Amino acid sequence: MSSTVQTIKETKEGKLDTKGPSLRLYLGGFMAAGKTSVGSKLSEMTGLPFLGTDDLVEAMAGMSVAEIFANYGEPHFRQLEKRALDETFKLKNVIVGLGGGVLVNPEHKAKIFANGTLIMLDAAVKTIIERASRQPGKRPLLKEDNVAELLDKRREAYKDAHLRVSASEIFIDQVASIIIDNLGKDIIQPERTSRGNYEIVRAKTKKGISYPIVIGRGILTSCDGIQDIVNIIADKHSGAPFVISDPLSFTLFSRQIKKISGTHLLPRGEEGKTLDQVSLIYEKFARHNIDRKGLILAIGGGCVGDAAGFAASTWMRGIDIVQIPTTLIAQVDSSIGGKTAVDLPQGKKPGRDLSPALLCDRGRKLSSKLARR
Repeated sequence: MSSTVQTIKETKEGKLDTKGPSLRLYLGGFMAAGKTSVGSKLSEMTGLPFLGTDDLVEAMAGMSVAEIFANYGEPHFRQLEKRALDETFKLKNVIVGLGGGVLVNPEHKAKIFANGTLIMLDAAVKTIIERASRQPGKRPLLKEDNVAELLDKRREAYKDAHLRVSASEIFIDQVASIIIDNLGKDIIQPERTSRGNYEIVRAKTKKGISYPIVIGRGILTSCDGIQDIVNIIADKHSGAPFVISDPLSFTLFSRQIKKISGTHLLPRGEEGKTLDQVSLIYEKFARHNIDRKGLILAIGGGCVGDAAGFAASTWMRGIDIVQIPTTLIAQVDSSIGGKTAVDLPQGKKPGRDLSPALLCDRGRKLSSKLARR
């Protein structure tokens, strides 16, 4: 490209629209074009959360992209990639970094144009090779002698976009600023919580236990908000916090936590709220030497909060947990009060819509510390 920016307001697939209620910005381009770096910077500048489809695939599979290719082959990776992409269409107001091969699939490309705004990052072969060399082995399809050939094969797939930016010769923050300038300031989220700009209210239980509830807008996506809260709480705990989450929530929000002692990712929904999963959490606690001074961060919806809360309240007779709810119901209901539960199979009967049986622990001795988005 001769110019740094090329805007395509209208393509054969769709029109540029960043003012709808379900804003989704997709960053496309070749491997090592800078999508993760630019997406992270855009997230910081706009308040929109960022996730990469490759990161989500790794979280779902529990292994790296390179390991998926080595153990199961490219077809299996592409199946996981499709699942990851489909998850993004369910989200609102998000920035998504696409894996280099996503747009090669015409169906993926059509869905992206139908559901969001596609921003293409172009990078020169020399730049791609230089960046990829800093992370050897991360990209199994990329070898120094085939970059130009593979890029040429994908040129047609990368041709259409709402906006193109050359990311070779300018800094990451400049690329992000160009994108915001071209898409409009409307994408910057209003009333974002700046550092320390949040409200803390105290909840009290019938037993006289008091704990803080932190309320603010954009806490999870600000570069300092969630870490500030962790720092305030973690000063009397040993080591870095242990995170319990699900693949999507973890990919969206864990980037803001600077130090993590370990993680356990639960299946999405009710499948993650079982005694089998709690047993796996216990195994991880033991492996990471989580003691009574340990701190648990539960990032996700009500099912994550219930399973993580139950595990925390029963491990070594109760360790502290910070509930970080990512859904509306979890924010206003299930994360508050220290009530936790897991499902038992006896509550589910074929053909009948019954609430699951619950094994509950109210964590009477546990002073839960809850953070609300």
